[in-house]
Amino acid sequence: MIVQKAHAKINIGMDIKGLRQDRYHEIDTVMQTVELGDRITFAEREKGIQFWCDDSSIKNNENTAFIAAKLFMKEMGIKRGIKIDLYKSIPLFSGLGGGSADAAAVLRGLNFLFNTNLPYEDLEKMAAMIGSDVPFCIRGGTQRATGRGEVLKPLKDFSDVWFVIIKPEDSVETAWAYKEYDKAGNPVRPDMDLIESLLEERDIEGLKGNVVNIFEKVVIPHKPSIQKVMDDLSETDAVTVFMTGSGSAVAAMYSEMRLASVAYTSLSRKHDDIFITKTSGGLK
Repeated sequence: MIVQKAHAKINIGMDIKGLRQDRYHEIDTVMQTVELGDRITFAEREKGIQFWCDDSSIKNNENTAFIAAKLFMKEMGIKRGIKIDLYKSIPLFSGLGGGSADAAAVLRGLNFLFNTNLPYEDLEKMAAMIGSDVPFCIRGGTQRATGRGEVLKPLKDFSDVWFVIIKPEDSVETAWAYKEYDKAGNPVRPDMDLIESLLEERDIEGLKGNVVNIFEKVVIPHKPSIQKVMDDLSETDAVTVFMTGSGSAVAAMYSEMRLASVAYTSLSRKHDDIFITKTSGGLK
């Protein structure tokens, strides 16, 4: 048996450049993995794909982990079977990339288990067939993502920065969020070049007031619990507070672990889905 960790991701700034001819949206964002993650175990079996998850709401043959396994076995011509057990920690419909992280971890795990030795670049190409965020999750770390999210530019390491993340009562489906964006006008846009520069310089204080998620102004009016979480986190000693992805999770960045710990201890009395975590480096 082997084990893979599927790291959650946050978006440090999120912009939408427009609608592409293929009907996908052109995005511009910095994706960053954090230590919060799911755990996936793999074991060979005689034939077929056997999938189990400790969250009963995740359907056996419809989730991204199963889809990734089916794709990998087909593409690599593998006739043997596999047993996959998924232990969830990343909340669903939160903008933390749990499904994408699970799919990427399955591709990495099967590549190791079956000794297929595909380089990460080939795994990323396979990952793009599953979902827009999956290629990033193959290696993770700090990367600027454009296109549908599959065009990746690795940035300098931004690991060991502390966050408190809260999943509000409201959930957000990505397709709905994009439809709401398409109906909105004149959204507040981030300066992604500035955000990239500040991250490269590791200027955490400089990020204050500059991390903007274009989805916030269109999603939050429909999801009041997100605003409540943002207000709660803004009352702590966070450098910056922002919604990640299309929502609904809100991330607060801290200049040191102590400040994150104080915020986590205080707000855990009020919020159930709350996590203290730190950014993680990518695979080389």
